Amino acid sequence: TRQIEEVTQAAAADEPTPEPQSAQVETAPVETAPPEAAEAVPADFLQASAEVAKYKIITWSLASFVIGATLVGAIVYRSNRAPVDLSAPPVVDSTLEDTPPPELETTPSVKSVVATSEPVPPPTVVPPEIAPDNVPAEPEVASTPEVAIRSAEPAVPSVTEPKSVEPDALEPEAEQAKTLTIEPAPRAAPKFDPFDLDLERLSLAKLDLPRDPETQAVDVPNADIADVPDEPEPVFEVAPAEPPSVRIGQVSDPAVSNRSAEKQLTLKIPAVQFDDLPLLDALDLVAQLSGQPVSVAPEQLLMAGITSRKKVSVRVNDASLDRVLEEILSPLRMEYVTSGPQIVVQREEAAKLREIDYPIDDLISDDLSAEQLAGWLEQLVAPTTWQAAGGNGSLDSDADRLRITQPQHVQYQILIFLERLRLAKNLPPKSRYPVKRLVGAPALVQLDQKLSSPATFTFTQPTPLIEIFTHWQTELGVPMLVDWPALAAVERHPTTTVACAIVDEPWHVALDKVLTPIGLGWRAATGGAIEITSATNANHQLHLELLPVAPLNEAVLAELQVLAEQYGANPAATIVYDTVGNVLITSQPATALRAIYRELQNENLLDVR
Repeated sequence: TRQIEEVTQAAAADEPTPEPQSAQVETAPVETAPPEAAEAVPADFLQASAEVAKYKIITWSLASFVIGATLVGAIVYRSNRAPVDLSAPPVVDSTLEDTPPPELETTPSVKSVVATSEPVPPPTVVPPEIAPDNVPAEPEVASTPEVAIRSAEPAVPSVTEPKSVEPDALEPEAEQAKTLTIEPAPRAAPKFDPFDLDLERLSLAKLDLPRDPETQAVDVPNADIADVPDEPEPVFEVAPAEPPSVRIGQVSDPAVSNRSAEKQLTLKIPAVQFDDLPLLDALDLVAQLSGQPVSVAPEQLLMAGITSRKKVSVRVNDASLDRVLEEILSPLRMEYVTSGPQIVVQREEAAKLREIDYPIDDLISDDLSAEQLAGWLEQLVAPTTWQAAGGNGSLDSDADRLRITQPQHVQYQILIFLERLRLAKNLPPKSRYPVKRLVGAPALVQLDQKLSSPATFTFTQPTPLIEIFTHWQTELGVPMLVDWPALAAVERHPTTTVACAIVDEPWHVALDKVLTPIGLGWRAATGGAIEITSATNANHQLHLELLPVAPLNEAVLAELQVLAEQYGANPAATIVYDTVGNVLITSQPATALRAIYRELQNENLLDVR
């Protein structure tokens, strides 16, 4: 180049007005220089100029050809790409049989993996503008097979065999490469999981696996293609024909279950004031302030002549919680006792021994003597407390009265039994006890309409039992009395968490389906309440009930006895039939009593008046 420039400068000094180089280049191959020019320009300069022109023409021609070919090839490539035939049978390259599958990152981005004879490069991320969710619906597919892990798919995608790809669909520099296609598995039809159903939106659904906060997709960390089965697997197992209604989570919090209730009640609060608050709500308030459960049995409320709906008022300042509880209970002739973490409310002086005479002249008839009635009492009311069974209770009878010595809590049971027997026979009560208001009808009769109504509730996230019971109380409109000491005996506490789901089942069925799997049970209690207790108590603890019925024969009574033995587990259980008043008197566990009631109802043998 330097030599050409020197020659050019020398020529310029001898020739004042040379023609442009472009003209020389264009005419050089065709014309010869005139003699005058040959004499004026040296021969070596002319030879150098011709070579320069020749190289420039060749260089620009090659550059133009390469650029034009590249553009044309790109246009033809983009417009004439052959679609991948997804319906064609897979073609497996023998060179890929021993190639281990690459790891699959479980992120919403799209990955494409190309396997060649060279070492496999790391997966590349497809830009968002061609991600599957943004590509418009076209008959063509992307030139490079892709795998998309969609955020809406909870199941792990399966791996399909490599498919044949048309040569036109490959990049020019990778024409001989074979492609391993990892496609998302066909989306299976959704399977019903009762834990995902939340018709009433009672609890925000959170599955056991973590979810993406934006897409709600299940995040399965470190998923490996080699471990993925050929068929898509759901996150949860397919529900069986009878789907489970309950899953138990955390059993208890030791910091709460081992805490001393007596110590917690010494905590002071600045002020507590409320007027006309239902007793059950007032006890719940104390439980929340102390952090310890408060229990009251239906029989204790009956002994006080009240229900859990009794209104109470309290106004105290700078007082401890035990004083607040005393202010609630004292006007009702009730008290509390503590046992470890438990606070139990009971009738004052419940264990005090008393002797009482009961008039029975209106109950005695030709078909029912005083001795027979006394025998019923020993069978039906606290059977283990009488002298005949090894207890301390005594009973003397004459023609028109019964003289009974028993603790006060048993005396109340005797009084209520006699008064309910009078009500069943349409006789006026003999005492000032408000029996008609409290026990004018059997508990199951009072609650039958509500317990037969449909229930639908879902707690997909493990929820404390106390919150579930509170929800049931609100939905049913029935007080829920919880025997927390009985629940603690089977390691069930207010903080025990449970996930449960019921869809359109009668409430009495729903309660069984949720409580039975976790070792609990329930019963309809006198006064229009439901008591939740342990399954052991529900199957063994005796409760007295009087059911007005149509006339029954011996065959029906025998069937009821068999049914009671099938559902109950207490050998002291008894069934007595009063032929004068057509009253079926039963002392049965809660499970057996419900079975008897349903059988009488189905056979139209109940006489509810």
